[in-house]
Amino acid sequence: MLGLARIAEKGPLVAISLAIGLLLVASVLPQFIPLLDLVSLPLTILSGAVMSYVCLRFGQQAAFQALFGGAAVLLLMSIVSHGNIWQLPLTGLMVWLPPALAALVLKRTVSLELALLLIAGVGVIVAFIVQLNAQAILDYWQSMLDLMMARAREQQSELFADEEFAERLKLFSVAMLRAIGVSVMAVAVGCLFIARSWQAQLFNVGGFQKEFHALKFGRAAALVALPVIVLSMVTSFGWLDSLALVLIFLFCLQGLAVVHSLVKQRNMSNGVLVVMYAFLILPHTMYLIGALGLTENLYPLRKS
Repeated sequence: MLGLARIAEKGPLVAISLAIGLLLVASVLPQFIPLLDLVSLPLTILSGAVMSYVCLRFGQQAAFQALFGGAAVLLLMSIVSHGNIWQLPLTGLMVWLPPALAALVLKRTVSLELALLLIAGVGVIVAFIVQLNAQAILDYWQSMLDLMMARAREQQSELFADEEFAERLKLFSVAMLRAIGVSVMAVAVGCLFIARSWQAQLFNVGGFQKEFHALKFGRAAALVALPVIVLSMVTSFGWLDSLALVLIFLFCLQGLAVVHSLVKQRNMSNGVLVVMYAFLILPHTMYLIGALGLTENLYPLRKS
């Protein structure tokens, strides 16, 4: 992957072309080759990472040229293809803009905490917008589900024709709706971290590791987040659940930093990290690591 950073080093124009190419492969080719769906998300994140790298290396002017130039190219390609003219450029901006802004903040302040808080803010805004339009989104998903069910009955498919299965899909749709904000945040964090690690490998070996191991959002952030998370557990407001997910993910990042730092400080086996990341496929693991990160702001666990 470091080869992508070396290509981006040739200048903003080359980097924009690379980011557009990766996004097009991720967005368009799976329509023709379904197996490419498996690599669609990684390619999308790499596209955002290239754009973030442009911001980290070349600054604000190059960043805006890259963002709006890239969106303009995607819009032109959408018009030429006679498809939905807004889908590609909006996808590009959704993938590129949050990590790019965070990268600019990181470049100017050299504060990973501020950069991640900005991404969390974007996650909150997205979650709020989604909740404002929740019923329309759910109605659209329901219409798609009804279409699937109708086709299943025609083909006598027992799985999709089962009413209990359909009810489970409805519940899953609500859960997915509440996770959109944190999903946007997770992609942006992935883009930023990859870009920062590229920069460190090329110009400051070990720099990103030190930066990540020291990640700490502070007591004030923890005291703001804690009541929101507790309220989400005892109430049933969709927007509060979405906000809590963003905050839990934010402090999960600090929890990961705590574990990484402790493993290094105490010369523990890297197998600890392997086990931790393996368990992250279970949703409740994120809550546990988030609780660790939240607690560490109140009761420090790492050596300074």
